[in-house]
Amino acid sequence: MAVDDTRLEWRERLVARIVLERILRGADIQALRNYDWPKDPEFNPDWRKYITGFAYDMGPLADPRLDAAGLWYYYLEINWKDTQENSNEHFGWRLAEAWPYYLLCAASREPEGAYRHRIMMDRIADDSPPGKQMFMRFYDALIKDHYSDAVPVLISQFLRYLEMQTGRIREPVEWPYSIGYPGQFKRVIGIADARHAESLEEMVNRYEWLEPCRELLADVLQRPVREADDSEPPFRLMPTPEFLKTGPFVGETAADEK
Repeated sequence: MAVDDTRLEWRERLVARIVLERILRGADIQALRNYDWPKDPEFNPDWRKYITGFAYDMGPLADPRLDAAGLWYYYLEINWKDTQENSNEHFGWRLAEAWPYYLLCAASREPEGAYRHRIMMDRIADDSPPGKQMFMRFYDALIKDHYSDAVPVLISQFLRYLEMQTGRIREPVEWPYSIGYPGQFKRVIGIADARHAESLEEMVNRYEWLEPCRELLADVLQRPVREADDSEPPFRLMPTPEFLKTGPFVGETAADEK
């Protein structure tokens, strides 16, 4: 099957897994998207009191539910492709904004999370990158996870990252906008290895405001290349959990009242 065919590149295998999961568990994906979180018996009413709404505080409820749903490839797809297929709009833009983050965290707790670094690299390298929040989240996560294979992408997208972070990039960059830029580039240098020394030096040579980073480049040449560990887990299909069989779903209450 294409889901495990090593003659295909990883993107093709991942697409095959996404499609197969959608065929076999499409109804569960729709049920999860329509799940009425405030109607869940474990929903904390205090979450509604926050000025930002409940979307960013519902991790204690969402995490175990998403783990139980086990729709790993749907979780990855939403973060990989701009499908706009988020949680139901009934709950407003904040939940739609937070939804991909919850899904990627869920996938990352499982073997299927082996794909996560590659899909984050794909997204930030795209000519039409994701929105500011997702772009910066992915960029920062690749550094935090010390995923050295991402360094070429991080270098190529460094100015875009700075522009999203500060709102502006000038040539020549003027104080105070450039004051923190060397520190940001040092984060990239910190996860680089010998493969990346030349590209890093080219960046420092190109931008005078990165000169404080030059002293770190000699150390990069001495770092061993990361041993490749991009294994992919066997495809698996999870059973439908009880909470997706029983609801509550968006529109269910309205239908009952008619």
